[in-house]
Amino acid sequence: MISIIVCSINANLFNRFSESLAKTIGVDYEVIRIENHIEKLSIAKAYNKGASQAIYDLLVFVHEDVVFHTENWGKNLLEHFKSLENPGIIGIAGNSYHPLFPSDWWVPSASFRHFNFISNKKGGKPEEGILMSSQDRLPQKVFCTDGVFMAVYSNVFSTFLFDESLMGFHGYDTSISLRVSKDYVNYFVPDILIEHFSSGNYTNEFWKNTVIANLVFFEFYRRISVAELCFKIEFYSLKKNIVNLFRYKLRLKLFFKIIKLVFKQLFS
Repeated sequence: MISIIVCSINANLFNRFSESLAKTIGVDYEVIRIENHIEKLSIAKAYNKGASQAIYDLLVFVHEDVVFHTENWGKNLLEHFKSLENPGIIGIAGNSYHPLFPSDWWVPSASFRHFNFISNKKGGKPEEGILMSSQDRLPQKVFCTDGVFMAVYSNVFSTFLFDESLMGFHGYDTSISLRVSKDYVNYFVPDILIEHFSSGNYTNEFWKNTVIANLVFFEFYRRISVAELCFKIEFYSLKKNIVNLFRYKLRLKLFFKIIKLVFKQLFS
């Protein structure tokens, strides 16, 4: 029923993940492990390769440094795809407002953030993490989803694929989420709880790929009016982009392209 696709570099993490998966998923499944300590692909290429090998229609892309805490979560996931309207990607974290200036799913206003997972440190022990939750009881429509867990049907995925021009291991989730949101509705769901053993990191690669992913978004997304803007988020996003322009030495040409597209979006 479900093809689980994992980009793997650590045998111990993968074994713990596999054991947790077997105990909790509750439906028939296969695991497609891309052994990236050997192949050394970008995560976009690794995931696309894994998806091409899948025998089931429902694809789940998930990190190997997680364990599952929800019994029969696979049944929950299948039910969501049946009951939700026009589903694209379903995840465990996302944003219901996406700013004009480049951003991932984490926006500064809590009312637009939807997430439910246990955050643990690298090397931490299971069940010793901290629950991070927006306290949503029902699925929420979102734009971006976090790449730690992304579920999508193969017929939808095959239209978009992960963007292999994005090098490394960042921005792939923002890119495909925003592109899928053109034709489908992405959702956050609160009833699949995972524990993630990573705090994440912001790097030059992360920000550059996030910017590129968002520039693609402008090609697809509808125009919005000034009245629809959340100025708190837009101001924060503009400030973050300016800071990161200098922190990560992004090209001024790229930054001014962002500014041009924002104004075109608003006033054309």
